[in-house]
Amino acid sequence: MDAKGIVGIIILIILLVYAWWRLFFKKEIIEHKTFPEDWKQYLSTKVLYYQELTSNDKDIFEQKILYFLDKIRIIGADTDVDDIDRLMVATSGVIPIFGFKHWFYHNLDEVLLYKGSFNKDYE
Repeated sequence: MDAKGIVGIIILIILLVYAWWRLFFKKEIIEHKTFPEDWKQYLSTKVLYYQELTSNDKDIFEQKILYFLDKIRIIGADTDVDDIDRLMVATSGVIPIFGFKHWFYHNLDEVLLYKGSFNKDYE
């Protein structure tokens, strides 16, 4: 293998390591914000997952919800979206990734809410 081939392989390895690091180890700093008290009450009565968290984990969970809402648009498709809808979408998005400290939906920009439900053909 000639020198150009070796340099190309080294550059490829560096790019792959960098991409892997960004995907798994890049830490996003979550600014601590005040979580609305009425949202806490709602989660405490409606979301079993939230109810079973420790107070420290509840604070982290709340911050992840706020971060989700800051980064991802939640819009209605021919329907209105209120704060509770947004809260529940964010909650549903945070629950599956909550155990992964620095993981987030990096490729998700928006969530569409529809008024009804889909049938088996997604109609």
